[in-house]
Parts: sequence; structure tokens; C-alpha cells
Amino acid sequence: MLLMSSARVARLCLALLPAFPFAAAAQATGPERAPAEAAAKGASSRPRVGLVLSGGGARGAAHVGVLKVLEELRVPVDVIVGTSMGSIVGASYASGNSVADMEADVRSITVASLFTDKPPRADLPMRRKQDDESPYIVPELGVTKDGITLPKGVISGVSVEAQLRKLVKFADVHSFDRLPIPFRAIATDLGTGEMVVLKDGNLVTAMRASMSVPGGMAPVPIGGRQLVDGGLVRNLPVDIARSMGADVIIAVNLGTPLMRPDEVTSVLKVAAQMINILTEQNVRQSLSELKPQDILIQPELGSFSAGDFDNLPQTIPIGEAAARKVADRLQALSLPPDQYAALRRRQGPASADAMISVVDEIRIEGASRINPEVVLQSMYTEAGKPIDRETLDLDLRRIYGRGDFENVSYRIEEVTGRRVLTIKVIEKPETHYVRFGLELEADLGQRSFFNLYASHRAKALNRFGAEWKNDLVLGRTVLLATEFYQPLSERQYFFVAPQLRYLNRPLDLYIDDLQVAEYQDQLAVAQFDLGANFLQYGQARLGIVGGERRFSKQAGSISLPSSGAVNVRSASFGLKLDQLGGASFPISGWTVEAGAYSSLRDFGADEPYNRWSAAATAAFTSGRHTLEVSASAGGKWGPRPIPAYDQFELGGFLKLSGLAPGQIRTQQVEFARLGYRTKLADIPLFEGMYFGASLEVARALPVIPVWEGKLVTEPVIIPAGALYVGIDSPLGPLYLGFGYANRENRAVYLYLGRR
Repeated sequence: MLLMSSARVARLCLALLPAFPFAAAAQATGPERAPAEAAAKGASSRPRVGLVLSGGGARGAAHVGVLKVLEELRVPVDVIVGTSMGSIVGASYASGNSVADMEADVRSITVASLFTDKPPRADLPMRRKQDDESPYIVPELGVTKDGITLPKGVISGVSVEAQLRKLVKFADVHSFDRLPIPFRAIATDLGTGEMVVLKDGNLVTAMRASMSVPGGMAPVPIGGRQLVDGGLVRNLPVDIARSMGADVIIAVNLGTPLMRPDEVTSVLKVAAQMINILTEQNVRQSLSELKPQDILIQPELGSFSAGDFDNLPQTIPIGEAAARKVADRLQALSLPPDQYAALRRRQGPASADAMISVVDEIRIEGASRINPEVVLQSMYTEAGKPIDRETLDLDLRRIYGRGDFENVSYRIEEVTGRRVLTIKVIEKPETHYVRFGLELEADLGQRSFFNLYASHRAKALNRFGAEWKNDLVLGRTVLLATEFYQPLSERQYFFVAPQLRYLNRPLDLYIDDLQVAEYQDQLAVAQFDLGANFLQYGQARLGIVGGERRFSKQAGSISLPSSGAVNVRSASFGLKLDQLGGASFPISGWTVEAGAYSSLRDFGADEPYNRWSAAATAAFTSGRHTLEVSASAGGKWGPRPIPAYDQFELGGFLKLSGLAPGQIRTQQVEFARLGYRTKLADIPLFEGMYFGASLEVARALPVIPVWEGKLVTEPVIIPAGALYVGIDSPLGPLYLGFGYANRENRAVYLYLGRR
């Protein structure tokens, strides 16, 4: 788990899913007394039918096929009990959904829609997007006096709840007996190991509790308990349906196939096999409780994976086929067409979806350290305007994407005659966090380097949301940096950010493709920025900088025009707008950057000069093909030249591929790149595997005015290009590529990290 980035950490959930009977406020345990209305049979003397749906992860979509046959044969369903995925299908049908609606819903479910809690990158706060500039491979880990803490689950479940809300007609009911079909969901108390029968409260929360795979998804707090997947204690809850007054049980058992001994090859798989064994044991107990009049349906799902949520529809026909094998027994329960039609009309939803409405007020519940205004800033939903469910679900993912909360959910209720939308947040218990990363670049057969990254962040230090961030880089580059980020209001539109920074990095000088000098460039500065945030769109900073820059020659015969120590006194401006969709392999959106730097002699700078820069990138995708266009430019303004040590650098992978990093240093530069990618393979919860090509060109005047053996006095055009295979891996984006600039400048790259 510690090797996963925040964008990738949910991958472990898929590794665990085959082990658990997956799918998604009551405190009653054990058999419960049937409600009076459930026990009453009215004028009809027919037996009451209870439908019991087992867990089984993605295999659980076979339940929809069973329901399809039950409707075709006009078999009445009077009560439903479900565990894990069975609770999801059962709750959807019990709330009034038709089988046709459920089939359509199943086709819309994917791994990404279930297990991506964060919002699209474009909707993240700008401060979180800035983390993409460093090659972190581990999510933020909490730090307390007892040491490093790990999340309670690989994923929080925010996206799961959003998906579940689409599957039900009602979210909040006082009692699940008041649904069109009385319903129960089964969960496990993580503290005691007891079975918990969920029979009232929020239906979506109950579904999620019943499906919360231990370790894969965070436990769900209900009634003072921490609840997880019900399959651990009752994967086929026959006894609960019986206690609700069912005379005949239709039990659908998906099975939890055990792995072969040769497949149990890791600690995770050993744990998974243990859970499978325990689940199968409680299923055998439930099967022994079936009576002669009960009907058992067992879809033959073979090796279909419990984690294959991208192919759910494939299991629906398997469920149909299994139900048809016992069609003769099911037909014995069939109602005449007019009676069945009347029953289904009564079992349809009584009203429109209660979540689509206008609310009079929005409240934040559970925020103590985090200012509620910060939460509201992340929302597009407004009081007094109609609620769009998809927008509200995305609001919750935006709030969660800030990184301050373990879980985010909502409810809509009547409070003293006003309709109130309450956003319920559970704050993370820690205020200090650490993160780690790795960067590697190797021009195979020539040069290579690596950098190790570590970061510490203290959050929510005051009511305005102040943060203290410390960064450490060790390797080819050495960086020690600290910043105190202080918003000036609750909405965080403006901020100040004092910083201290020490940087030590190599500075190489080249004549053509020959390195002629090597320096160490050391910078120690203090900086004070005044900035503005444009919500999730971008950020602008205006700063003053003071310190010292020192150069020490390591090798070579050519000296920098400025060597030794240089006093730094300057003003800087930076603007970045970022709406790029994807950090490693962007598929849509754009980003724009602009900056200016002025070294001021009046404030004590040794070398006064002014420089500017600008850059833009856009990505466009059609199917599996992506076009990426980038352009950048920079130069000086005013009469004074930019010193050699602060000039623009070109060279390296996708920045004049084939040349060494920093091989071209220039006072004025224009650079453009046209990139093409095609997706070779999909990787669940990762951005995929790609083949790419890049065409690059720059117009520059080298600092040392020799290029390709000739003295140059005007800017030269330098073409380059690259072919590569890229994969979004647990360690970050990994590239293997070939770069070409000319016969003397070619390189085979192995590159790990953000480009």
C-alpha cells in the first residue's frame, strides 16, 4: 500500500475484491420479528415469497438476470434480503426500479466510476494540482505521536455512494419496510464480529455498509458501530428473510470460489483465501436452513472475477440461465397476469426522486478544524436553486479531493418547515502528513541520475486554513524548502506565503554535443509572495526574493562569465491556469503559464537583468488517440543580457529529445512540440499503457555560440523527435523511448517521473 500514489491507491481494492463477497440505521442483530404489515396476507392465500441475494462482487450482476426471469414468470416478491452486491441489486429493486432500468444501470458501472473518489483533475484545488509537479508515488500518510497512520481503506467510498444513489428511487426512508418491497441489508460489526441487520435510515448508506470490503473500503459508521461487508457473517441470509414472514425462500447463491493452492502466492492472497473459506462456511450453514418448499438458484459463473466491474453485463445472461433451470418450480408461484400487474404497480415508486428538488439551506456537519466556508467553496450546488444529482455528487468528490476528510456524504431533510441539504464530513484525525516520491532518468549507455523526494505538510493550522509545507529532495538535485501558506479570508481567495529555499544542482556547459564544463549551482534565498487563487482554475503570485547564489567549478576549461558568489535581490511574478485532464498522460484540457523576473540593482543585486517566459499546453482525445500541443517562449526585456547561469535550458526527453538535459542554454527561445499517443492497453484505476511519438523544434541562440561545429551569430533552428512507450505504473509514469536530434545527438531513455 505504501508504494501507491494517491491517484492509484485504489488499485489494491481490485486486488482484494476477488477475496470478498463485494458489492456495497439499524442496530438489530440476529433474526428479527416480522413487521405486522409483512405478516398480513390479506385476502390472498398464496405463500409470501422472500428473495435472498448473496454477495459476490462483480459476479452479483447475475442477480439482475434472475429478477428478469422472475418477472417473466410473474413470480411475486414480497420481501428482499441482500448481502454485499446482493444488497445493491436488492435495494435497487425494492425501491421501485424495473429490471430494464437496472440492466441499463449495470451497463453504466465501471471500475473507474466505483473506485475513483477524487474529482476529475480539473476540479481539484490548485494547491493540490501543484503536487503533480513532483513525482510522488505514495499518498499522503498521516503522522501522529504514535507514528505514521494508514487509511482505514484503500478507498473512502465517496464515488461508490454516488453510483449507488443512481440505483435507487429513494435514499432516505424512516423504515425499509416502507419501501415498495420491504428490504434488509446485512453488514458486519467490525468491533464485535456480530451480524447487523440494517432496516432503516439512509438506504444508500446501508448498501455501502453491506459492501465495504475490509481493507479495500473504509468502514461505515452507523449507530456507533463501524460496519463492513456482511458476507463475513451471513453471505446468504436465509434466516433473516424467514424472520420477515417469508413462507417460501428463493435463494440466489453466487458462490465464492476458492483459489487453487498454486494461486495462493502472496500474503494478500493468503488473507483473501482465509476470508473465502470463512464466507463459504457461513454459506453452507445458510444452505442447510433451506426447506423443501424453498428454491435455490446457483448461477454458473465459473472463473468470472469478482473484481471485473467493467464487464458486469456479461453475467446477466448467466443469472437468467440459472433461473430457467428451475422454471418449473418458479412457475408454481406464478400469479395470473392481472394480479401480477396490480402487484407490480403497487411496488413501483410512489413519488418522484426526492433528491431532485430545491433546498432552502445548505449546512455543513462535522467540520471542526476545517472552516465550513472552505467546504462551501468547493460546491456548485446553491440554496434556492434546483439540485442536480450529478452536480451534487461531483461536489462531494471536490470536497473529498481537498484531502482534509475521511468521508463526505449528504442528506436532504425537512427541518422546521425548511428543506435542508446537509453535507456531512468526517475529518481526518491527523493534521500532519508526509509523502514520498522518486524520479529517475537514464540515457542508456551515457548518463543517468535519480532524485528521492520527501514532503511534510501541516494542514488546517487556523480557521483560514493555513498550511506549513516542507520539501526535501536528495540525489542529483538537493533541495530544502519550507513555505507557510496563509489565506487571508475564509474563502481563501488571497494569501501570503513566506518561504525559505536552498537548492544545489549541476550546471553544465556544452559546445555542440561535448560537455566542456561542470559547475555546482547553489542558491539560498528567502522569498515572500502575495497571491490570489482562482478557485480550481489557477493561481497568481507576486513576490520579492533575497539571498545568494554561488557557483563552484567541478571540471572543464570554460568559466562562467559570473563565477563565485552573486547577491540575489529581485521581484517575481507567476501565473498558472491549469485545467488539464490527467497529470501523467493528459487526455483533455489545457494549461497556461506566464512568468516575469527582475533582478534589481537598487535593492542590492550584483547583476541587474529582466527575463520573461510563457508556455501553453492543450490535449485533445478521440477514442484511444490523443493529440497534445505545447508551445513556450522566453527572453529578456531591457538592454541588459540574462546571465549565463539563469538562461533558458533545452534538452532531455520531450524537450529536444536526443540532446542532454541543459545542453542548450540561450537568452531567447521559442519551442514547440506536437505529440501523439494511442492507448495500447487499459489498466484499471491507472491511466493505461501508451505508444507515443513527439515532434519538437526550437529556435535558440546557444550561450556558447557554436552549433554543429560552426560559429553562429543568429538563432538557429533545432529539430528533434522521440518515439516511446509509456505506462502509468504504481511507481509513477514510466517511459522507455528513443530520442533523435542529429547523428551526434541520439539517446535511448528510461524515464520515471512527471515529464
